Order: sequence, then C-alpha cells, then structure tokens
Amino acid sequence: MILQLLPLLRGWGWRVIDIDRPAIVKAGEEYVIEEITKISGWLWMASAEVDYPYCQITVTYMDALGKKHTINMMPYGPYHAGMLFSNAFGLTAGVYDQDEERYVANFLPVSPTPYKGYVKLSLVAPPTRDVTLLAFHAAIVEIVNEEEFRRSVKELLGSEKI
Repeated sequence: MILQLLPLLRGWGWRVIDIDRPAIVKAGEEYVIEEITKISGWLWMASAEVDYPYCQITVTYMDALGKKHTINMMPYGPYHAGMLFSNAFGLTAGVYDQDEERYVANFLPVSPTPYKGYVKLSLVAPPTRDVTLLAFHAAIVEIVNEEEFRRSVKELLGSEKI
C-alpha cells in the first residue's frame, strides 16, 4: 500500500544506477556495483549485461528484523528455465546471444523488494574465467529523510502511531 502513496509523501527519492562502461571482474572475484548503507527503501529493478552466462549477479539486502537475504542469478538460469524477457516479473533472461557473447539477467520483482539500512548489488566471476560487466541498470526508491517520511505518512493517514 505504501508504494502507491509515494507520490503523496515526502522524504524519499529515486536512485538510478546506469553503468554503461565495461568493467573486468577477475576470475573468482566479486565486483561491488553499488552498496547502500544507512538508508532504507525498495529495490525496484536491476539488470546486468555480461559477456559470460555462468557468472553470478547478486542482490544482498537486510530486512526490517536485521536479517540479510541474498538473491543470486545467472543469465544461464532463467534462459535454461525458459524465463525469457517476455515474462514481466521475476528473474528473467533479457538477452541470451551466444554469437555476440551478450547475456542479460533481469531482476524484476512483482512488488519492489524492501530493504532496511543495507542493499548491495554485485557481480561474481566464476573461479575459472574473467567476466566483463558490459552494463548495469537499477532503480531504487530511497527513504532519504526517515523523519520527514514518517511525518508525511502520519499526516496522510491521520495516525500518530506510525
């Protein structure tokens, strides 16, 4: 419900991540694309384009109880399962082009994924091969001023118990 009310609330904003410059990730290493701490919000979507279908794109986030969760995806996984971009949600393979060595994995949750105080987006290369991150795009709604956000929710809903 709160997501539908965002246009009427204060204290939040968009963080859009658009990386279109290649980055080489050495075999077995993790490349942190974005790491957000001390700000809560919702991960709206994430999409990674790579040159190898067996690397791992990782979303790690903390829930309201302080527990970390990790979502791992490889371009090969959704492609092999038939979850191509025509699916409007979930983990999908947007591009799977073996001739051009272009593979896109998308994380498009049905409802944006909430996080509290921590979210990290990264790429992990397999132990046997370097991987090139060709592009990465994500959209995140951040609560940039929690006090103002809470105040505006209280005003809108007419409740002091929030």
